[in-house]
Amino acid sequence: MLPLALALATAHATSRDLSPEPPVAATEEATAPPQAPEPKANPEQLLFHGFRVGYTYVNIDDDSPLQSPHPFVLGYEATYRALGGEWLDVVIIGNGSVAGINQSIFIPSANGLVGFAIKKQIEVGTGLNWSPFDPSYNYVHQVVAVGWTPPAGTFNLPIHVTWIPDVDGHWRLGSTIGVNW
Repeated sequence: MLPLALALATAHATSRDLSPEPPVAATEEATAPPQAPEPKANPEQLLFHGFRVGYTYVNIDDDSPLQSPHPFVLGYEATYRALGGEWLDVVIIGNGSVAGINQSIFIPSANGLVGFAIKKQIEVGTGLNWSPFDPSYNYVHQVVAVGWTPPAGTFNLPIHVTWIPDVDGHWRLGSTIGVNW
């Protein structure tokens, strides 16, 4: 009799364990559609380009066409990155810009630089600057630049400082910010 009672008790317990659970109210997390991952800038991308806006201080003489030594700068830049490994890449940069439009003057310039990108964010470079605006008619100068380029989603936000020395004292110091894609 004991084995029959044990078998009945086991069958009753098993049927109770298999009974369906009452439905659980859906939570907000369970009903929300899955979120796509936020797009990020590609660290292995080789060519970046985008616009720049900024400010330049120009050490000018009294006979300068500038009303003020503080021209606004608007430009476009392309950067090629030769990947070197985890922490150091070579960069080749070309930039064209116009300064002085805040003073109703059009002063074009072009830059060509070579340098390094450290950890894909810190950039240091030097090269040539050409501009037809120079009181002593020296149209070609050296340019030295340093910058930080943090990622912002699928874009990068380059923030650069440039210095253009001049043997006659007409040096320029500028800062730009922009967007690369």
